[in-house]
Amino acid sequence: MVAALMTAGGRRGISACFRALVQWKVAIAFSLLGAWIVCEVVVGQWLTLWNTSLTTDTVIWGVTVASVLLVNMAAVGREKHYLRKQVIAAMTLPVIIAGLLNLFVPGLVVELVLQPVLFSLGAMSIVLQSESHPEQVKKFINALLALIWLALVAYAVLKGASLWPHLDKHELVLQLALSLWLSLAVLPFVYLVGLYGTYESAFVMIDLNTQAPLRVRLARRVALLVSFQFKAHEFHEFIKQRQWTVSEATSVREVRRLVREYRAARLEEAERELAPQSPAAPSGRHSP
Repeated sequence: MVAALMTAGGRRGISACFRALVQWKVAIAFSLLGAWIVCEVVVGQWLTLWNTSLTTDTVIWGVTVASVLLVNMAAVGREKHYLRKQVIAAMTLPVIIAGLLNLFVPGLVVELVLQPVLFSLGAMSIVLQSESHPEQVKKFINALLALIWLALVAYAVLKGASLWPHLDKHELVLQLALSLWLSLAVLPFVYLVGLYGTYESAFVMIDLNTQAPLRVRLARRVALLVSFQFKAHEFHEFIKQRQWTVSEATSVREVRRLVREYRAARLEEAERELAPQSPAAPSGRHSP
C-alpha cells in the first residue's frame, strides 16, 4: 500500500476507490449486499449449511469475495454470459483456496489488518484495469496481491497438515462448502445491481444527447426495458452501437423498430459467420 502511494498512478487508483465508496448509491448498494448476505445466512442455517461458528468465515468471505464482485458489477453488461462464467468460477480453484484460508486464518490481529488491505488492493486492481494508468502500477498491484495470496495459502496448508488429526470433519466440510454456496447465492443480487447500473448509465448517456421532454424520455426508457428486460449484455452492446439513433427516437414504436433492426443485423452477421466459405475459384484453365 505504501509503495502504491509512492506512485502517481497508485495514488489516483486509491483516490478513485475512496471517492466511489463515499457516494450514496455505492453506500446503498453495499448496505443491500449486507442485507442479502444476512438472508443467505438465515436460509443456510435453516438448511443446516450454516451455524454461528462460521460467522468469522462469513465476514471474511463478504469482504474478500462478495464486495469485489459488487465493485466489479460493470462486468454484468460488458461480459457475455456473465452469470454462467461466474457460476463456473465459483466452483473452481480460487474459491476452494478461499475456503481453505477461511479454515486456518493467521490470528485475529493479522486478519483485521489483512482484510482491509486485500479489499483495497482488489478494488484498486479493478479500477486500474478499467482506467488509463501506467502498466507498471497495474503489474505491481497484481503481483502484490498474488504474493499475499500465495503466502496465505502456504500458511493454511502447513497449519492444516499439523492440525488434521484433531479436526472436526463435519465442521471442516461446512467451512469448505461455505464459500461455494455463498458465492452462488450472491450472484443474482450482483447481477440485478449490475443490470440496474447498466440501464442507468445508458439512460444518462441517451438523455445527455437530447432535449426531448420528460414524456418522451420516459417512453424511450419503458420501450428499452420491455425490449431487453434482463439481457444486460445485449442491451449494453445495443447502446454502444445505437446510442445516437435511440436519443433521436420520439416514441415507443420507433425505439422498438430500432431494436428489431439491431437484432436482425446481429442475426444476419451471425449467419454469415456460420456460413461455410465457398471454395476459391481456379486461377486458370486446366489442360485436358
